[in-house]
Amino acid sequence: MADHHDLLTVEYDLTRRDVWGWRWRAMRRPLGPWIVHLLIAAGVFEFALLCLSFGRGLDLGDVVLSLLVAGAALALFLYVPVARFKPQVRTLRIDAAGIQIVCDGKRRFKSWGQVVAVLDAAGQIYIVCSRMNAIIVPREAFRTPSRRREFLGQLRRFHVAHHREAEQVQPRDAVAVG
Repeated sequence: MADHHDLLTVEYDLTRRDVWGWRWRAMRRPLGPWIVHLLIAAGVFEFALLCLSFGRGLDLGDVVLSLLVAGAALALFLYVPVARFKPQVRTLRIDAAGIQIVCDGKRRFKSWGQVVAVLDAAGQIYIVCSRMNAIIVPREAFRTPSRRREFLGQLRRFHVAHHREAEQVQPRDAVAVG
């Protein structure tokens, strides 16, 4: 878990605990994905209830079993992504174009336009790409707190610079001619 001499590259291990921390953080937001998960669980409950009581009357056992099925569906939404996670060494490199992640020999690239936010919370750096998707860089990725601060500062500078450029490209007060 050492960082390279290059300030813009870090190599680190990520754990399921790190991933669970992000998912928990994302789910706690006021208008987070939990709303969608809850609506789907409600639909599963309704469907299970209809299937169990079809052609006969509804009883308490049907309601309890439907609640258990909906609870299981909700648990799957929360746990499956964490269970599918493979704890492997990652190499992350940032530059003016975006973020390159190398893991298990596979390269992925995220442009700054795909980055919604850069967060520093609970010792982790979260590079947020969507409501539930983030690149997680743990505190342990850096040898010293000063290296972490430098990396985080450069990360934020790249992110802000891209979004500032994007605002300049799109005029705010465009008038339609026609």
